[in-house]
Amino acid sequence: MKLAAGMVLALAVTMAAAEVKLASPFSSNMVLQRQTEVTIWGTADPGEQITLRATWGATGKATADDKGQWRAKLKTGPAGGPHELSVSGSNSLYLRNILLGEVWVCSGQSNMEWPLNIVENGPAEVAAANHPNLRFLTVPHRMADQPENSFAGSWVACKPETARGFSATAYYFGLALQRELRVPVGLIQTAVGGTEAELWTSEPTLRTMPDLAARFDAVRQRYQEAQNAAAERRKRLAADPGLGQWSANEMDDREWSRISDPGLWREGDLADLDGTVWYRARLLLTDSQAKEGGTLRLGQIDDEDEVWINGRPVGKTAGAGQERAYQVKPEGLREGFNTVAIRVTDTGGEAGFRNPRAIGFFPKEGSIPLTNWRYRIGVKTNDLPAPFGAPRPGASLYNGMIAPLVPYTIRGAIWYQGESNVSRAEQYRTLFPAMIADWRKAWGMELAFYFVQISPFEYGQNHASAELREAQLDTYRTVPMTGIAVTADIVPNLRDIHPTIKQPVGERLAKWALVNQYGRKDIVPSGPLYKSAKRDGKAMRVEFDFGVGLTVKGDSILGLEIAGEDLKFVPAQGKVEGSTLVVWADGVEKPAAVRLGWKDAVLMNLFNGAGLPASPFRTDSAPRLTAGVKW
Repeated sequence: MKLAAGMVLALAVTMAAAEVKLASPFSSNMVLQRQTEVTIWGTADPGEQITLRATWGATGKATADDKGQWRAKLKTGPAGGPHELSVSGSNSLYLRNILLGEVWVCSGQSNMEWPLNIVENGPAEVAAANHPNLRFLTVPHRMADQPENSFAGSWVACKPETARGFSATAYYFGLALQRELRVPVGLIQTAVGGTEAELWTSEPTLRTMPDLAARFDAVRQRYQEAQNAAAERRKRLAADPGLGQWSANEMDDREWSRISDPGLWREGDLADLDGTVWYRARLLLTDSQAKEGGTLRLGQIDDEDEVWINGRPVGKTAGAGQERAYQVKPEGLREGFNTVAIRVTDTGGEAGFRNPRAIGFFPKEGSIPLTNWRYRIGVKTNDLPAPFGAPRPGASLYNGMIAPLVPYTIRGAIWYQGESNVSRAEQYRTLFPAMIADWRKAWGMELAFYFVQISPFEYGQNHASAELREAQLDTYRTVPMTGIAVTADIVPNLRDIHPTIKQPVGERLAKWALVNQYGRKDIVPSGPLYKSAKRDGKAMRVEFDFGVGLTVKGDSILGLEIAGEDLKFVPAQGKVEGSTLVVWADGVEKPAAVRLGWKDAVLMNLFNGAGLPASPFRTDSAPRLTAGVKW
């Protein structure tokens, strides 16, 4: 029997609506948390009955609610696999190569996101990264105003091609767990460089915090205005009258404004201009020079440039700090005068050519200047807000990159973030614990949460980053089931905010998990953490947690200071007596306070017997540099 076209369409729509689907975190190759009851969820037609069957012997059932959402519980067995899972309703789904093991979320900013292939020993580690029982799931970058329920991504097994771009810190953490536990490990990377903790915290939690609630809506509105301005800017730049016209070789530019050399936009009609300016110049070449080609150098240009020679595109660059050097092939050149056209785009602040003396064409030998410079304004965007400086809205990454994962059953989370909150370190003292509590509420459990103390770096803020490290240390002290991985000894370059040594970072995070989640009593999870201090004559005696085997690597303790009751700190000397640090300084007769590493950039050389470094600390409570600095 034939069906009418309308009936066929209606049937197709009905079938599509009834299709059973799994939520984004579920795919073949996944790791499910072992020996517990995991949550599986998805969508289907309202009222549809869903049946789950796993090859490890578990079954589950669910009914889709009136919005088509369904959720089921499924018991998992001991570590192992591979297993399969079927999900059946009006249609059936089959997931294969599933492992039961340990699952951890790995989040934060760029130091968590930093990929394996560009860290110390990264290429060698990538080449050897054949670990079929280590699995990765990467959540794509996504900001959202409201909690999302999906993302594009799927689980993959660890091999060189999947490991190279995955978080190095997370990789080494997972590898350490797998080595010690001998079970499969699943790692979920959800991290974005340059992001504040506010972005990773849900809106309801942020609105309970007066400092943040007062700014929440204003920040969101400002961000939206910046996004609208950016869209308008793109629209105007795309309508630049010079595009497709002013780069042409035959273009008549005799009415354009003359200049001796291009420079920064500071005078005349270019003063404080935002938008585009077109330049044209002449390049005189001999026959041999044209036939050999060469390099066109333009120095640094703020912000972006596109370049043509004789109407043919040569190259383009974005980034004010980059040197422009374009290779020009002979077929794009000719004997005599060649026309060079340059479109410069600026979106705010300083603009133009930073070092005009560097401009020239360089064949194999010598250099040739560009002459007969002329310019013309293309587009003005001065009436639009600058595209930088607008803070990103709170909760936006929580909505886009955490919410879609909840309630995927996990053991815990590791976190490497804080650099973007340095200027508001005092506020971080309440924000960071609130974020941890927020995640725990979302998952409905006291999630294990282990974090990296940010590394020394020359922020140029005296000791603002020391205050952020203190906030992290205090979070460890006050929030249960947390741990802190100190990294102040593994920074090869204090001017690089991304230390390339990541293996110890992941392994130090793993120590906390091995001790707290997996019962390893033979492991020391941390280096010395400040416990207490008291005056002992003309010295201060400092006690530590995890201070057994206290030792100094070097002739003296770096970054050690002492002060009297006036809190005027001076460099100090120190010596180890058992698990105690004794500190003194000539001229300080009645010491009252000690600081260690209380600067933006001080390396730690005080360790315990487990070879782990001490955390920077202070024993005083002087007002913080970041007090009162708000979001």
